[in-house]
Amino acid sequence: MAGTGPYLGLEAGGNWVGPELYYNQGAAPTKFQKDVFGWAAGVTGGYKFENGLRPEIELIFRTNALRNGLGRSNAPSGMANLWYDFSLPMVSKLHPYIGGGVGFGRINPILSSTLSPNSYRSVFLYQGGAGVSYDFTDHLTGDIGWRWIQSGMKSATAFGGGNTDLRVGRYRANTALVSLRYFFGGNSAPAPVPPAPVAEAAPAPAPAQQTKEDPNRKYENINFAFDKSDLTTYAKASLDGDAQTINTLAGQYPDLQVDVAGHTDWIGTSAYNQALSERRANTVREYLESKGVDSSRIHTFAYGETRPIAPNTTAEGRAQNRRSEVRTHSASVTK
Repeated sequence: MAGTGPYLGLEAGGNWVGPELYYNQGAAPTKFQKDVFGWAAGVTGGYKFENGLRPEIELIFRTNALRNGLGRSNAPSGMANLWYDFSLPMVSKLHPYIGGGVGFGRINPILSSTLSPNSYRSVFLYQGGAGVSYDFTDHLTGDIGWRWIQSGMKSATAFGGGNTDLRVGRYRANTALVSLRYFFGGNSAPAPVPPAPVAEAAPAPAPAQQTKEDPNRKYENINFAFDKSDLTTYAKASLDGDAQTINTLAGQYPDLQVDVAGHTDWIGTSAYNQALSERRANTVREYLESKGVDSSRIHTFAYGETRPIAPNTTAEGRAQNRRSEVRTHSASVTK
């Protein structure tokens, strides 16, 4: 995903006003609006959590030209939304989402003909919506979405302003939006954990012929950003050293084997995490091969979320669990 944490966004698109009835005081409906096209534009700000939830504040302005020479209908509003972004196992950059929100707006017809201009009414609003997002980078996400919004007032309540005799029924609209969101956090790699000793303490001085290094060892864990299987700069530097050591050991132990195991945190389904751990193991394997490690020595394993090394209930623990582990061993040397 393109980052967790705070973001700001811009949105714009088309707006279709649904059925609206306009009344005069004590009379039957005199004007009827339906499927009138206009436009909408707004700004958003919110916070993306690792579990896919995305609370958001939205300020948006909708405007439509009314039929029958009535004028225009403007509807500025402020909404508190909650969206849920799904993760697709095969396309990690694509995220369908669904959600809704509540807020307040001001129904503000700018009326013409015999009706007085600049009338208004404040209303409670609620909306539902869905769409699909695409991560262009770790910081920038594009979005195509749909919103259905409606006011909570059913009765023909009087407007304030210049035309107190005018009444209007429920405001409703469908809005198609294209938006861009910029994440300020991004998917930064977790702070590197100081590497544990990779080999046991050197034994007492041995005869000169006992100069081989111990092939049975575990290397520093390779950590990944959330929902990612690509290597960070730090991870590549760590694997460069691992590959150098493995190639040296391979010259000393012809039967040397390399095990690469992929792991995830517990966010997401078991099936998705299993596939993600496999991609992480393969990424490490391919990088080692590019540094000269014989592919026939490397064996990959995928454990999904089943083997955590830290609690998944904290962000720090989940960062440690998003990893690949590299081990080497030789049958000619017992542990």
